[in-house]
Amino acid sequence: MNDFNPNSGLFNSSIMRFNNETTSELIWKPYITDRTKFKKHPGDQNIISELIRKHKDTISFPDEWTQSYKWYDRSGKRYHREKWTFEQHPTAKVCVFHGSPNPHDSTQEWVKNHWK
Repeated sequence: MNDFNPNSGLFNSSIMRFNNETTSELIWKPYITDRTKFKKHPGDQNIISELIRKHKDTISFPDEWTQSYKWYDRSGKRYHREKWTFEQHPTAKVCVFHGSPNPHDSTQEWVKNHWK
């Protein structure tokens, strides 16, 4: 899935799907070969994004399938806590919880119903 910051150009590592026949060649082997190069990255999604973005068959899940629990959409309201609504997006198939709260801490009924 695409990162929630549309300006980052990264994939979000919350949800990724790989072809087992090519993952080793695209990610693992280049990483092992040049681990020192990747130490500069702050996290796994930065490394994975760098390695797979250039592959011609790399695609992302549609943005409509994913939502942040905090941010209803990717429109830029994410940095204003007073605008967080914690609504369930009708087209989202997956809700990503990053940072706090965690799913078991949510007071939203739609989260409680799915987190059983």
